[in-house]
Amino acid sequence: MKAAPPDPGLLIRYLLGELPEEECIKLEQACLENDQAFEELEAVEAELTDDYVRGLLDGRRRKEFEERLLIAPGGAENVDLSRRITGRTRGRHS
Repeated sequence: MKAAPPDPGLLIRYLLGELPEEECIKLEQACLENDQAFEELEAVEAELTDDYVRGLLDGRRRKEFEERLLIAPGGAENVDLSRRITGRTRGRHS
């Protein structure tokens, strides 16, 4: 029987660097062993990117997003794609 995918709130905290190292390791292991968990992580990352583009993240989470996900490989491209999809330009999300 496969384990349930991780809670979306936990995934957001992982993506934004808010989890202790031990919890990060457990989550990474779960994503390596369970395709559904990895797919959920990717979906939560896409939703977080959309929230960033729409200006829905509070100041702390916005800063964490910029420091971790925006500068990660492919991060800026994901934000640009989300902007194109949502019709938002750089100046309108601030």
